[in-house]
Amino acid sequence: MNVPTAGLITASLTQLYKGLDVQPVNLVTGVTASTTSACTTGGTISVSVTEAVAGTVSNGDSMVITANNCAENGEVMNGAITYGFSNISGAIGSSTAWGATLTLNYANMTLESGGVTIGANGDMTLSYSQSSSAVATATVSGSSLQMNLTESNGTVISRKLTAYNFSSSINGSSNTFSSNFTLTGSSPALGNVTFTVKTNTPFNAIGAANPSVGSMTVTAADGSSATLTAIDSINVKIDIDNHGVNQTINTTWADLISRI
Repeated sequence: MNVPTAGLITASLTQLYKGLDVQPVNLVTGVTASTTSACTTGGTISVSVTEAVAGTVSNGDSMVITANNCAENGEVMNGAITYGFSNISGAIGSSTAWGATLTLNYANMTLESGGVTIGANGDMTLSYSQSSSAVATATVSGSSLQMNLTESNGTVISRKLTAYNFSSSINGSSNTFSSNFTLTGSSPALGNVTFTVKTNTPFNAIGAANPSVGSMTVTAADGSSATLTAIDSINVKIDIDNHGVNQTINTTWADLISRI
């Protein structure tokens, strides 16, 4: 089941950079200023900015981007995204220690590109911190995020994430990650689905290998569950609990991934 979270993050950051390009000039510290600009091939984009320190991204800064059929670079955006900045330390993007948190709130946001439309309503928080370029932690979290993906053939895939948290960290070649969320949605292939994912033990992998440690449980709306446990970087175990009818499946990561 493809959840268009990664595409939504990429689109949101692209719009943030666009907003920074057209933000009002000569901003006054602590004062909210707004401007509206024409988009390259049609429509408009309005930007409202509040800065704690003029010309510098600081804790407490915010930006609201509102698009009205804004067409640029083959993309058309509508709706609004609100950005907020906090927990900023160090020089953002440097190879030394730094950290930052970006909150996003979507209000009827849609972005159409190549015949595919991503739609979003809800909230998301992106947090990142590093002590060096080789030691870092990133988290994507939020309380509720409704996403709709409309494909070029008209197929609609709907997903709603609630109480979600995706966390990943690196320490040299060691990669650790976990996921906790409830997903409700529908698609032509699977129909209506609801399930909850809980990481029991964070997964850990070395380099590009599959995880050798970690466990998570997926629980369906009817209470049945499947617990996936990494045995090593090649093998994985799946314990199924279907209301007292238990089954254990021993397989490989390669086989499991090929079926997802």
